[in-house]
Amino acid sequence: MKEIKIRQTRTDGKITIDMWFKTFDQLFDASDPFPFPEKELTNQAEDSIFESYIDLALRKDVDLILHIPCGSVSPDGEDQLSNAVRRHFSFRLDDLAREKKSSWREGQVSVLIALVNACIGVFVFYIYFKNPSPPFISTLIFGVFVIMNWVTIWDTYEYFLYDWRKLWRKYRVYEKLTRVNVVVQQTY
Repeated sequence: MKEIKIRQTRTDGKITIDMWFKTFDQLFDASDPFPFPEKELTNQAEDSIFESYIDLALRKDVDLILHIPCGSVSPDGEDQLSNAVRRHFSFRLDDLAREKKSSWREGQVSVLIALVNACIGVFVFYIYFKNPSPPFISTLIFGVFVIMNWVTIWDTYEYFLYDWRKLWRKYRVYEKLTRVNVVVQQTY
């Protein structure tokens, strides 16, 4: 059973995402010691909001309507709640920016390792085929370098083709969520 009900509607090109939370603690982390406006979203709420946005066109404006139980916040606290949601994604955006930076460095190191390994592999390949009847040990070394080249090149390829794109997309969605129009509706 889904704990957070989510509905997406499109009206005249405008996209609205409605999310119903059973309790206020389902939206904001009850174990967070900070007072309400500084509280962090729960992992479940953050993931649900993110998953609702991930497949949408990032150029379109999207309204996020949070339905919370009546009496969860005072009427003037609804604006604080809206700001708290955007603030949460701003902090997470900073985390993702650091992750992107360190991930990019890792990707560069992967390329360097793949190139060095490929050069060594070509050298071993040259020596292997220069000798008409290579001994067992050179065949073993050649096989190890072939496997190492395949792994390092695949890892680098996978990183740039899949992992980096996925991280960049997540960053762009979180960036959009820092500016999202959040509407709070207290329901019975």
